[in-house]
Amino acid sequence: MPDLYRRYGQVFLRNASVARAEARALSLPAGSNVVEIGPGTGILTAFLLDIGYYVKAVETDHRFIDVLRERFSAELGEGRLSIVKGNILDFPGVLNTDGIAGNIPYSISSPLFELLCKSSFRFAVLMFQREFGEKLLKLPGQRGFSRISALSYLNVNARRIRNVPRTFFTPAPKVDSIILRFERKEMMYPDKYEDILRTAFAGKRKKLKNVLPGLPPELGDMRIEELGEVQFLKLLDIMRNTLKEKKP
Repeated sequence: MPDLYRRYGQVFLRNASVARAEARALSLPAGSNVVEIGPGTGILTAFLLDIGYYVKAVETDHRFIDVLRERFSAELGEGRLSIVKGNILDFPGVLNTDGIAGNIPYSISSPLFELLCKSSFRFAVLMFQREFGEKLLKLPGQRGFSRISALSYLNVNARRIRNVPRTFFTPAPKVDSIILRFERKEMMYPDKYEDILRTAFAGKRKKLKNVLPGLPPELGDMRIEELGEVQFLKLLDIMRNTLKEKKP
C-alpha cells in the first residue's frame, strides 16, 4: 500500500463488513451506474463491482490509481470500471448518475454535499465525519439545525445507516464517522434557495425581524433555530416571494 499522509487527510477503511454494508445500502438494480468518490485501494469498489454496478471511480492520488488499475485490471478491460483522476469537486457533471458512494475526505464534506444538492441522482451512500453527518439529519426546530441541515432537509431524504468507530480506519483519525443514505427528492426551492438560506441563517442568534425586516410577528419574534417545519417553510416562501419581487 502507498504511504499514508495525515497532512492530506488520508485515512482508509479497513473493515470489509462496513464496506459491504455501504455497497448494499445503495439498493439499486445490477447494471446501474455508480460514481465512487475517493476509492483509495478499492475496498468499497470491490463490493460495488460484485453487486453488478458499473463503477466510475474518481481518485485524486495517482498512487492509488495505480493500485486500482492492477487490482481491477479485468473489470477495467470489461468496461465495468472506469477511473477518473482528479478532485470530485472539479467534475460536478459526474454526479448526475444513478448512485453515488464513497468515504468522504473530511476537508471536502461541506462543498461536496452542496454540490450533491445541485445534482441529479437516485440514491447516495456516503461516509462523513460523524459530527458533520449528524448535521445533515437535523430537522427544523431541532437543536443544531443549520444552513447545511436546511440544504439536506430541502433536497434529500436522509437516514442513518450506521456509525463507524475511528478504530476501523488506518491511520485512526481523531473522530468517529457515520454512513448516511440519501434519496434525492425534487428541489423544493429551485431558484435562489442558496441565497435564501444564507440570508436566513446570517444572524441565527438574532430574532428574525432584526435580520429580515417585514416578517409577520409570529415569525419575526423568533430565532431561526426555534422554527418548526411548518414555520420554516413559511419563512422560505416569504423570502422567495420577496426575492422575486426585487427582480428587475
